[in-house]
Formats: sequence, C-alpha cells, structure tokens
Amino acid sequence: TSRTLFVLLVTLRSSQALEAARDDSWSPTGRGKCPVPEHGGPELCSRAEILRLFQLLQEKCAGPFHFDVVYLVTPRAQATKRSVRRASCVLKKNGRKGKSLKISEVYCKGDNTG
Repeated sequence: TSRTLFVLLVTLRSSQALEAARDDSWSPTGRGKCPVPEHGGPELCSRAEILRLFQLLQEKCAGPFHFDVVYLVTPRAQATKRSVRRASCVLKKNGRKGKSLKISEVYCKGDNTG
C-alpha cells in the first residue's frame, strides 16, 4: 500500500517567530468559512494552523498519508530571555485510517546546518 508524504519546512529566524510557531490558539480574523488574514506572518505556520491543515487533509485525502512539519530554528531565534525548551519531536498525532502528523523542531548550531 502506498502512502502520500506531505512535508512543510519552516525557517524561524526570530524569537517572535518561534513563539508564534508554538501557538496552539491562533486563528485568522475575518469573515467567511475560511477567513484569510490581511498580512502573512509566522503565525500562518503556527501549531494551531498546522493542526487545522491536518484536519482538512484528513477530510479531503482519500488514502493514507503522513504530514511531516519541521521548524528549523536559527541561532537568532534561540537567543531569548527565557530558556528555550529544546525538543526534537514536539507533537505526534495519529488520525484515522493511516493518516498521521509529526511536528519537529531542529536547532541550528551556527550559520549552516547540514
């Protein structure tokens, strides 16, 4: 049985972007069934938006799939006043009928990660 793989890589370059990506409660403002924000930003890749996208994929995709989301955290985004919790796997979620999601954070040690 074949399985579709969806991959989303998001580079987080500031501590504000890292905080926005970890937000579980953000939702776009606006009217209609699928409101679209006026301006894009890191909140469009927040954990809340990823979970909404995963739900939509479960509804629309017929076969099994895996959705892998990787937040690439640069050194500048790691430099916060609060201690940054480092976690390689932030969230794993199994949906129905072979549909799954994994959200990970990968931390750069310098200007280049390889």
